[in-house]
Amino acid sequence: IVPVNSTAVFSCRVTGFLVWEIDESQIRSDTARAAFCTGERGVCVNGVNGTLDDSPDETASVLLVAANDLNNGSKIRCLASESITSPPEGSEAAILIAFDRPAPPTDLLSSPVSHLQLNISWRAPFLFPGTETSYTITVRNVNTSEKIQREGLEVTHFIFNGTGGGSACDVYQFRVAAVNSAGSSDQSEAIRRRLPTLPNIEASIESLTHDVVLEDESRVASIKISFEPAGMCGDPVTSYSVILHGNNTGVTVGEPHFEDGRVNIVMNNAEVNTQYNFSILASNSVGNSTSEDSECYTTDVQEAHLSMNGDNAVVSCDFARGSQALGCQIQLHSPMENITLNISRDDACGVVIKPSHSPILYEICALDWESDDTIGELCIPVTVDLSQNTSCDDPGPESAPSSSDPIWIVAPI
Repeated sequence: IVPVNSTAVFSCRVTGFLVWEIDESQIRSDTARAAFCTGERGVCVNGVNGTLDDSPDETASVLLVAANDLNNGSKIRCLASESITSPPEGSEAAILIAFDRPAPPTDLLSSPVSHLQLNISWRAPFLFPGTETSYTITVRNVNTSEKIQREGLEVTHFIFNGTGGGSACDVYQFRVAAVNSAGSSDQSEAIRRRLPTLPNIEASIESLTHDVVLEDESRVASIKISFEPAGMCGDPVTSYSVILHGNNTGVTVGEPHFEDGRVNIVMNNAEVNTQYNFSILASNSVGNSTSEDSECYTTDVQEAHLSMNGDNAVVSCDFARGSQALGCQIQLHSPMENITLNISRDDACGVVIKPSHSPILYEICALDWESDDTIGELCIPVTVDLSQNTSCDDPGPESAPSSSDPIWIVAPI
C-alpha cells in the first residue's frame, strides 16, 4: 500500500532460482513492460522467462516498482525453482494498492457548544485501508481577514473559540482539507458562521423602566417591567422571564409581550409599600443569561427630581398610577444638615428653592396631607441628579424648607 507518486517495495526469500511474475496487461508503460518482460526483471505471464538471481543458495530479493507504472490492484508473485529449466513454484500473490491524495471532506456542519464556542464537523472522504489520514482546518475572520490554521487533526470535528482580534459579532469562514502520505486534498466547500452568543441582557437592563399601578380599594399593586430586547449577534432569544428575589409571596408574573420594540412583563398582586428586587432572565439555544438585580417600589411616590435652572433648584415628584397621595415629602441630606421639604401634588412642575449647597442624597416619601403623615413606612433613596435643564418650562413657586436653617449648595467640582 503506497502513494501513487512513490516506489513500491516487494521482497521475497527463496532457495534456488528466483523470478518475479506479473500480468503484462497490468503494466502501464512500454518502458516498464520492457523491463519486466525481457528477462531483466522477471517473468511476464505472456512474456519471456528470466531470472533476477541464479544462485542455488537461499536468495533474498527486493523488487522496486514505481507505483505509477502499474495499475491499481496489480498482482505480483515471487517464483522459485531448482534450476533455470525446472517448473517454478510460486508464492501467493502480493497486491499493489497505490493510493492518491484524498478527496476533500464534505458536509461541513456547525453546532453551538457554549458561549463563543462553535463545533465544526465534517464527513471524511474515502480512505484507503491502511493509510493514515489527518485533517487541516483553515478559519478566516471575514471581518478582519485574520486567518488561523490547525493541522494534524485526527478526528472529524474541531471546537473553535474565536480569534484573538475578533469580536462576538464577527463572521468566520471554515474550510477543511484531508491529508495523507500522498499529499493534501483540495479544500472543502466553505461555510460561514458567527460564534454562538448568550443574550446580552445587561444592555437591556440599562433601558429598564417600571410602571406601578396601585389599586386603592384592595391596596395591592401591579408592576409593569419594560426593557429593550437583549442584544446578540446570531442566536435569537427564545424566552424572557422575571426572577423575583426575597419576599414575593402571592406575586404572579405574566408572560412577556412585545410593544413598541420593547419587552413588557407584568407582575400582579404585589404588596403596597414594598420594595421588590428582581432580575431578568433571557434564554436562547446557547444557554441562559441573567441580568444584575434591579429594584422597584410599590409606593405612592415613584421618583423625585432635583435639577438646576440657573441659580435655582427645581424639585418635583412622580406618583404611581392610582395613588391617592396629595403630595410628597423630600428629605435633603447634606454633610452639615438635614432638610425636609413638602411638595403639593398640585405643583406639577415642582417647586423652586434657592440652595447655597448641594445635598449629596435625598429620599422621597408619599404624604397624606389630611393627616400630615406619610403613607406607609417606606421612603425611597434617590441619587442626586443636578442636570442643566428642568423638564418644565414654568416651574412652580418658590418654597421655603420646613427647617429654619438655610439651604446651601456647593458647586460640583
